[in-house]
Amino acid sequence: MRVTVFSTIRSQPPMVADELRREADSFVELQDLIPDIQRAHAPRRDGDESPRHNKADYEEV
Repeated sequence: MRVTVFSTIRSQPPMVADELRREADSFVELQDLIPDIQRAHAPRRDGDESPRHNKADYEEV
């Protein structure tokens, strides 16, 4: 059996324990997936065209 952990170590505090991350066969940083999984936001009906979340909302470490 192989184990992949999807979580983040870039938040404070990190969301996954170092021990679990080291024991997993592979680790995927969620923030690295943002370009691939982030929704494309359409303009909101109330006239606010700004997206609710964007890459600038996430702190780079």
